[in-house]
Amino acid sequence: MVNVAWFLEQKQKSEEVTSIQPASSGVEREERREILERFKQLDSSQVTDLVFLLNIPIDDRPPETMDDEKQKREILRWAEKQNCLEDLLVELRQMQKS
Repeated sequence: MVNVAWFLEQKQKSEEVTSIQPASSGVEREERREILERFKQLDSSQVTDLVFLLNIPIDDRPPETMDDEKQKREILRWAEKQNCLEDLLVELRQMQKS
């Protein structure tokens, strides 16, 4: 005999899992736009400094032989993956203030 209650319970569990929202990085759309705008203003020496300031682990750092635009994309990808977009924005603001 089929245990209908078990199937209903499994269905409810799967619906609960799919209703969970992904974790937010805490960075709003306007801040993401600001990050992109500030990235455009970085020169090559600042890209290297940014990697250092963000304390990106050596194994995760983009190779210095990579062109600047690719390095910037790798930094952005790393920061988003690590939920560090707020830190990235803070560092970009500080770098461009001085």
